[in-house]
Amino acid sequence: MGSEMCIRDRVRIAPRYPRKALIEGREGYVIVELLVDEKGSVISASVVEANPSSIFNAAAIQAVLKWKFKPRVSGGVAVKQRGLTTIEFTI
Repeated sequence: MGSEMCIRDRVRIAPRYPRKALIEGREGYVIVELLVDEKGSVISASVVEANPSSIFNAAAIQAVLKWKFKPRVSGGVAVKQRGLTTIEFTI
Protein backbone atom coordinates (compact mmCIF):
# COMPACT_ATOMS: atom_id res chain seq x y z
CA MET A 1 0.00 0.00 0.00
CA GLY A 2 1.23 3.49 0.81
CA SER A 3 2.46 5.48 3.74
CA GLU A 4 0.64 7.29 6.51
CA MET A 5 -1.95 9.84 5.42
CA CYS A 6 -0.40 13.06 4.20
CA ILE A 7 -3.53 15.00 5.00
CA ARG A 8 -4.16 17.04 8.11
CA ASP A 9 -6.93 15.90 10.38
CA ARG A 10 -9.24 18.38 12.04
CA VAL A 11 -11.18 16.00 14.25
CA ARG A 12 -9.81 12.69 15.48
CA ILE A 13 -12.14 10.59 17.64
CA ALA A 14 -10.34 8.02 19.78
CA PRO A 15 -11.62 4.46 19.35
CA ARG A 16 -13.37 2.67 22.20
CA TYR A 17 -11.14 -0.04 23.60
CA PRO A 18 -12.97 -3.36 23.18
CA ARG A 19 -14.04 -4.58 26.61
CA LYS A 20 -12.83 -8.16 26.10
CA ALA A 21 -9.40 -6.96 24.96
CA LEU A 22 -9.18 -4.62 27.95
CA ILE A 23 -10.09 -7.38 30.40
CA GLU A 24 -7.56 -9.73 28.78
CA GLY A 25 -4.86 -7.04 28.70
CA ARG A 26 -4.50 -7.30 24.91
CA GLU A 27 -2.83 -4.61 22.86
CA GLY A 28 -2.40 -4.21 19.12
CA TYR A 29 -2.84 -2.03 16.08
CA VAL A 30 -5.00 -1.65 12.99
CA ILE A 31 -3.91 -0.10 9.70
CA VAL A 32 -6.91 1.44 7.97
CA GLU A 33 -7.25 2.72 4.40
CA LEU A 34 -9.50 5.78 4.24
CA LEU A 35 -11.31 7.52 1.42
CA VAL A 36 -12.03 11.15 2.27
CA ASP A 37 -14.53 13.21 0.25
CA GLU A 38 -14.18 16.78 -0.99
CA LYS A 39 -15.62 18.15 2.25
CA GLY A 40 -13.14 16.26 4.46
CA SER A 41 -15.50 13.52 5.67
CA VAL A 42 -14.43 9.88 5.69
CA ILE A 43 -16.72 8.07 3.25
CA SER A 44 -15.16 4.63 3.46
CA ALA A 45 -12.68 2.79 5.63
CA SER A 46 -11.26 -0.71 5.36
CA VAL A 47 -8.76 -2.69 7.39
CA VAL A 48 -5.51 -3.33 5.54
CA GLU A 49 -3.67 -5.04 8.39
CA ALA A 50 -4.38 -5.81 12.04
CA ASN A 51 -2.42 -7.41 14.85
CA PRO A 52 -3.92 -9.34 16.47
CA SER A 53 -6.34 -9.93 13.63
CA SER A 54 -9.96 -8.84 14.06
CA ILE A 55 -10.00 -7.95 17.78
CA PHE A 56 -9.71 -4.18 17.25
CA ASN A 57 -11.07 -3.89 13.69
CA ALA A 58 -14.63 -2.79 14.46
CA ALA A 59 -13.53 -0.20 17.04
CA ALA A 60 -10.97 1.26 14.61
CA ILE A 61 -13.47 1.51 11.74
CA GLN A 62 -16.18 3.05 13.94
CA ALA A 63 -13.73 5.72 15.14
CA VAL A 64 -12.24 6.71 11.77
CA LEU A 65 -15.66 7.05 10.16
CA LYS A 66 -16.20 10.01 12.55
CA TRP A 67 -12.91 11.73 11.68
CA LYS A 68 -12.83 14.98 9.71
CA PHE A 69 -9.97 16.21 7.54
CA LYS A 70 -8.93 19.43 5.91
CA PRO A 71 -10.11 19.06 2.30
CA ARG A 72 -7.38 18.52 -0.29
CA VAL A 73 -7.34 21.20 -2.98
CA SER A 74 -5.97 20.55 -6.46
CA GLY A 75 -6.13 23.29 -9.08
CA GLY A 76 -8.33 25.36 -6.81
CA VAL A 77 -10.91 22.57 -6.47
CA ALA A 78 -11.47 20.28 -3.47
CA VAL A 79 -10.90 16.63 -4.41
CA LYS A 80 -11.29 13.21 -2.84
CA GLN A 81 -8.21 11.71 -1.23
CA ARG A 82 -7.12 8.28 -0.15
CA GLY A 83 -4.57 7.33 2.49
CA LEU A 84 -3.55 5.02 5.31
CA THR A 85 -3.53 5.57 9.03
CA THR A 86 -2.45 3.36 11.92
CA ILE A 87 -4.49 3.15 15.10
CA GLU A 88 -2.68 1.73 18.11
CA PHE A 89 -4.49 0.13 20.99
CA THR A 90 -2.41 0.28 24.17
CA ILE A 91 -3.49 -0.01 27.76
